[in-house]
Formats: sequence, structure tokens, C-alpha cells
Amino acid sequence: MHFIKFSWVIFLFFTLGLICPTIVSEAKPDTLDRKNAINLEFAGPAGYWAVGYERIIKTKNRWRMFGAVATSMWGLADYNGDFNPNFSIPIIIGGLYGGAVHNIELALSNTVYSIVTAEGGFEEDREFGVNGNIHIGYRYSPPCDRWHIKIYYLGTLVRYNYYVNYGGLGIGYSF
Repeated sequence: MHFIKFSWVIFLFFTLGLICPTIVSEAKPDTLDRKNAINLEFAGPAGYWAVGYERIIKTKNRWRMFGAVATSMWGLADYNGDFNPNFSIPIIIGGLYGGAVHNIELALSNTVYSIVTAEGGFEEDREFGVNGNIHIGYRYSPPCDRWHIKIYYLGTLVRYNYYVNYGGLGIGYSF
């Protein structure tokens, strides 16, 4: 059962390997100079999915510090069918340790969210909150040096009251 769930991850790694025409030893010297990235993440700090922007802030030896912001919307209609989406906005600060291809990713984030609830009755209410997150993961940047894939553990302090374990997967484009 788990193989079926994660077979698309294996397929994605295989596909990225095929579209990169170079090999690891021929990586361009400017691989580490790309400072910006657009990411599409699944099951990350924003919830189901998110689209985000990442910027490398500082580079020193094999460490690269980055800041990122993302956004996600789901449940576009409320209980009455009116446009009233749920949304979340994670704000992330983290670091990458490694080289041009393989990196360890460590990050902390706060996720601001707003969801529609109907607790204890039929009247809708909008709940705002903040979750704290820790990301520990691996980022693979194929030698074509534009695309990257990341998979990570995500520990979340929901409303800073209790701790929940999640995992996340992301694909990004560096420029």
C-alpha cells in the first residue's frame, strides 16, 4: 500500500533524471549562484498544497540561508455556498547545507491561517490562528541546476498547544 502511495515520488525522481542531459560531474559552476526559486509543495506547512517563493539570503562555505513565503487556499465555498475560502500563509526561515546536487534542509516557520468553522451550531465563524513548524529534510537538485525536489519531516505545534507530525514533498524551479 505504501509503495502505491509513494510510487509517484519515485516516478518524479526518474523523470527529473531523464530530463537533465548532463551528469553530476559536469554541473555548471553557477549552480549555487541561483538565488530565487518558485516552489510547489504538497502536505507542507500550508496544509494540502502551497505555491511559494524562496530567496537565498546569505551564502557561506557549504551553508546557504534562505527566507520563503507561500500561500494556499482550499475550500473556496463556505457552508452556504458563498465564496469564503480557507487560506494559510507560511513564513519560513531556514538553511541548506551541501553542494550543488545534495542538500540537507533545516527550517523554522510560522503559518498564519484562517478557516471557516461552524462549531456548536449552524452559524459560520472564521477562525484565525498561528502554527509553529520545524522542517528537517533532503533537497535534490539534478545537474541541470534549475529544478529541485525536496522531501521533509514537518513537526507542527498546532496553535502552539499540541504537537503533530507530518511529512512534505516539494518541487521547485530555481532562477
